[in-house]
Amino acid sequence: MRVKYRIVLFFLTVFFFGDIAISLSDKASPGTYSAEGDISFALNLNNNDSETKETEHIDELFESFLKKYKLAGASVAVSQHGKIVYARGFGYANTEMQEEVQPGHLFRIASVSKLITAVAIMKLADTGELRLEDHVFGENGILNDSCYLGFSDERYKDITVHHLLNHTSGLAGTTGDPVFNAHRLVSKYQLNRAAGIQDVITDEMGKKLRSTPGVRYRYSNFGYWFFG
Repeated sequence: MRVKYRIVLFFLTVFFFGDIAISLSDKASPGTYSAEGDISFALNLNNNDSETKETEHIDELFESFLKKYKLAGASVAVSQHGKIVYARGFGYANTEMQEEVQPGHLFRIASVSKLITAVAIMKLADTGELRLEDHVFGENGILNDSCYLGFSDERYKDITVHHLLNHTSGLAGTTGDPVFNAHRLVSKYQLNRAAGIQDVITDEMGKKLRSTPGVRYRYSNFGYWFFG
């Protein structure tokens, strides 16, 4: 149902804005909504700029979406022909202070960073710096420093660049996503500091893979850490 709802939301948004884009772009003052030039232009926008009768229905649609999935806040922007025709924040950027989301608020790009990372890896492959078939771990792997050789599962040696790219490496936390569980390692190893990336890597590589590399798809944030 969640996927279906998002698909419906997407197409409703596309078709709805196709009808109102021309009328709203006429209301935009020159330079105010242009994405060219100073990238801080969004800081000059506020929700009132997109409060029109034509957008009331789409406002309600996004508000119901946040309520349905219990999201604290979101920011939506639509452009046409290089101009922003709609920019609106929903919910709160700071729930404690009741600070409403505005178009200029910044959000983490989260797993969109994986796309950037994957493109970088593919460019390295294009220039011959590495091959997708190259093994990542082991004495002859790309990552063969001592800190990457402490794996307890010999199948680590079978993991290739391609496996990490398409989430078939077998890496996946058995007690949740390792990337977001670093705080658990502080008490586990009695650390007198915050746990870092290397602590997580050492801890996870001491565990067995959840599946043989190349056999099963398991989405893995942890796998993309190694590309970094």
